[in-house]
Amino acid sequence: MDQLHFLPGWVEKPKDEFHGLVADIAARDTWIMEGGYSATFPIRMPRADTIIWLDFPLRVCFPRVLKRLTLHYGRVRGDAAPGCPERLDLDFLKWAWTFNKVHAAKYRVALSTLAPHADVVRLGSRREAETFIQTLSR
Repeated sequence: MDQLHFLPGWVEKPKDEFHGLVADIAARDTWIMEGGYSATFPIRMPRADTIIWLDFPLRVCFPRVLKRLTLHYGRVRGDAAPGCPERLDLDFLKWAWTFNKVHAAKYRVALSTLAPHADVVRLGSRREAETFIQTLSR
């Protein structure tokens, strides 16, 4: 989703253009998208047959955010948009720090209202995620 959302230098694409790109992908027969971007939930969730939610606790997520920042600072990660090197982004750090207390409830509401038809797989730990991946490879 970052690759769709950002232009070089972390410049956001115009909302209509970004949402159009997401809608084009969601209109395909098969697709996989990752990332929050809750403003695009009304586009993606009604067309999704499966939603995987990595619902890890803050004590797991936040250190991983800091590790990613440390390991990739100043360089473009493989999953980042071209021309968008990893940087210290206090707004993102605040979002990550407050996700479980502030934002997760909005995600749950979106799941129940926009995707009641979807198979929602909530994975709350690394062990659950690894077990889930093993079931896919069978």
